[in-house]
Amino acid sequence: MRTHLFCAMLLLASAPAYATNAVLVGQLDVSPQEQYTDVWGWQDPQTLRLYALVGNNASGLHIVDVTDPSLPFAVSTVNTVPRFDMKTRGSLVYTVDGFTGTGGVVDISNPASPVVVGSFPGGHNIFIDDAGFLYVCQPGLSIYDLNIDPHTPPLAFNNGATDGHDAMVVGDLLYEFRGPTATVLWDVTDRYNPVPFTAIVDPTMTYHHNGWPTDDGRYLFITDEYALNPSPDITVWDLVDPLHPVRIGEISDPSSSVHNCYVIGDLLYVAYYTAGFRLYDIADPAQPVLLDTHDTSSSTGEGVFQGAWGCYPFSPDGSIYINDRPNGLFVFRLENVPTGVPRTPARAPRLVVQAAAPNPFAGTTTLRYSLADDGRVTAAVYDAAGRRVRQLAGGDITAGEHTLTWDGRDDSGVRMASGIYFCRVAGGGETRVGKMVLLR
Repeated sequence: MRTHLFCAMLLLASAPAYATNAVLVGQLDVSPQEQYTDVWGWQDPQTLRLYALVGNNASGLHIVDVTDPSLPFAVSTVNTVPRFDMKTRGSLVYTVDGFTGTGGVVDISNPASPVVVGSFPGGHNIFIDDAGFLYVCQPGLSIYDLNIDPHTPPLAFNNGATDGHDAMVVGDLLYEFRGPTATVLWDVTDRYNPVPFTAIVDPTMTYHHNGWPTDDGRYLFITDEYALNPSPDITVWDLVDPLHPVRIGEISDPSSSVHNCYVIGDLLYVAYYTAGFRLYDIADPAQPVLLDTHDTSSSTGEGVFQGAWGCYPFSPDGSIYINDRPNGLFVFRLENVPTGVPRTPARAPRLVVQAAAPNPFAGTTTLRYSLADDGRVTAAVYDAAGRRVRQLAGGDITAGEHTLTWDGRDDSGVRMASGIYFCRVAGGGETRVGKMVLLR
């Protein structure tokens, strides 16, 4: 699923970043029962036809052909699996019911005749990464290995928690949105033994609902579904130092609650419940600019969980699918994409840090870094819980190339246990963090 998703991200991110408006091109109310939930997309690799997977808690999982976005039509419905949230991997659709019931696995290689082929322990929301692992949230966080058995995947990891809500993964970095608790960043290099290393806790945030990072991983947008004015609906976090996230911006609407958001390039796509579908320019992540809004239902008010529920902006043809409760599927396209708004040229980095080598290591490991100008540099090693264990540098450094060496010991000379550690280097007004794996 993630390979398909990132192909779409690259396709759209290559276009000019500023979009003046989103145009409604198609609509389909596929069911008379008004319990629509999430929506996802899929392209048939054989026919290249495009489909929207439209959830409806009452009537089923509807497979809708959107190859011509102006004329969407349903080709089949599966009502024997849950359909609160759904994700794809290859021709398989994985679904959950939003609670703790059994999840379903549906083969849609023939979209007109889908077949239920498996199951797994369910939850509230799910995600599938490029490495072929399924993440199930609430209760807790569970990871299942689809590579071993995609129909009845075995459990790889469970954190034993009772909270949780949603998750997404880029590479080996897991963003877990834990509802009333926090947003937690995990290193999932080993999916069977993931390590949490940062928790974003903010007293103004009520419910860490979902979120999405920018393409470069520098910034993270987090939605707060239960936020009430004056608390913000969406907060923006700078992760240049992932051990110490900094809140730099926000989005608020006192007339509506927010549901889900996604990022592609310099655009933020939001299913904003009673406010409808909203599109933001995030070329400056600290100051999001509303570009367009489409109210997809007549519902109004904060704390009203009706309206634009699901959002899928990753279709290969550039379409955006919005699933609205109670009005069903809306298909949008972006128009007037370039606006000629000048952009600040990217500044060359003042601090460059290379990956540690050797890594993993048992004795010592070395990081090489270069500084563009003379200045103060600090460097320290932290464990996976964010505790500082060793100071490596702290003073004025001349411009040029330098090295840092760590022997796997703390400031007192005690040998550290095997595990994942992070080296945080700050200099030139910038911060870089590198991962190291110590093996004893």
